[in-house]
Amino acid sequence: LCHAIRGAGGNPIALPLMDIVQPADPDAVTTKLKGARKAGLWIFTSPNAVRWALTLSPPAPGRPWPRHLAAVGQGTANMLLKSVGNCDVLAPSSDGAESLLALPQLQDVTGHTILIVRGERPLPLLEDRLQTLGAVVLTAEVYRRRPLPVNPHEVAALITRANAAIVTSGESLRLLRDVTPAPSLPKLRTLQLVVPSMRVVKLAMEMGFLHQPLLPARVRDDEFVRALERWSRRSLPR
Repeated sequence: LCHAIRGAGGNPIALPLMDIVQPADPDAVTTKLKGARKAGLWIFTSPNAVRWALTLSPPAPGRPWPRHLAAVGQGTANMLLKSVGNCDVLAPSSDGAESLLALPQLQDVTGHTILIVRGERPLPLLEDRLQTLGAVVLTAEVYRRRPLPVNPHEVAALITRANAAIVTSGESLRLLRDVTPAPSLPKLRTLQLVVPSMRVVKLAMEMGFLHQPLLPARVRDDEFVRALERWSRRSLPR
């Protein structure tokens, strides 16, 4: 993403706020994945879910994953197709759990067993809706998000330099606010945000950001950059 921003003429400033690590009990999660091999469908909520499922319980001769897989976005679907092979991947044309749930293939799931492969502390939408539709829903939390230590004074200095910020989740947005020193919060709220979903747009407005956050066409690095390019042509002085 930083390389793409630089290639488009921007000046990327990296501020990692979270690390992605294995679950607290990886053996228990591996057992869950092995026990769900006969589920009719596995749904992956992110590329990280694919990476960690492959680490904890990779498909192997005699122990394949189900042939039918699903993804909440095209990036996750592409990773499944590249990494797993010999599978059918269901994915919506626009990213997000709502779009996946709207697909006709998921409207008649009564009695079907579906495994959701995700991180810890997920949003309940996917699980709740599938249960409402009559599916037997299993879950496997294959990774955790762990806050990274940051220096608040360095955060304040970076915010001073920035015109915009790409924030890839609601959890990251809350962390950014929490690690920002109080005197720098007014400047933070002036930044033009680019976020992955309408849910994070609403969260940003509730947190007092002054500008409506931008939504990329897809949750991909190139689309984040395109959203920023369109904004910069309208807003930044030449």
